[in-house]
Amino acid sequence: MKGKVSVYRHYDADGALLYVGMCDKVPGRQMGHLGSSPWVRQIARITIDLYPDRVSAHVAERAAIAIEKPRHNSPSPPVNDAERAELQQRKGRSLGRAPKYPFPTSEQAQQIQDLWYSGMKLALLTKEVQAMLGAPVPKSWVRDQMVKWTGSGARKRPQPKSEDSE
Repeated sequence: MKGKVSVYRHYDADGALLYVGMCDKVPGRQMGHLGSSPWVRQIARITIDLYPDRVSAHVAERAAIAIEKPRHNSPSPPVNDAERAELQQRKGRSLGRAPKYPFPTSEQAQQIQDLWYSGMKLALLTKEVQAMLGAPVPKSWVRDQMVKWTGSGARKRPQPKSEDSE
């Protein structure tokens, strides 16, 4: 991961988003959470997205916090055009393109996951997602979102761990 900046997400056993963060060194940052985050024992799954620079990662982190509303992040205002221009000027590089496809609201994401877990075929699910978002999205995008949201793309809902299994 040298030369890359990570945006990571912590999820609980039920798949609820706990926290979104950004760092250069994931293992060190995760250790930092152990000492400073009272919710750290709830973490069941971590996902990591890599970005080429801190500016891109910062924008992605702020967008994720604003859109996905993790349980333990403080809300941050969205990046506006003036802030984007200032960051670009300071870093001397582009912050990247706008997302190619619309991102669903948390309610839409939950509906999409429910349909996924019901066993709906990908082609039909894609049509449902297109209707929900009001935009054409390819099957590959829907599948990729399901893998991102569920961790593996599994069609079974994760079962909460019982107290006896620990």
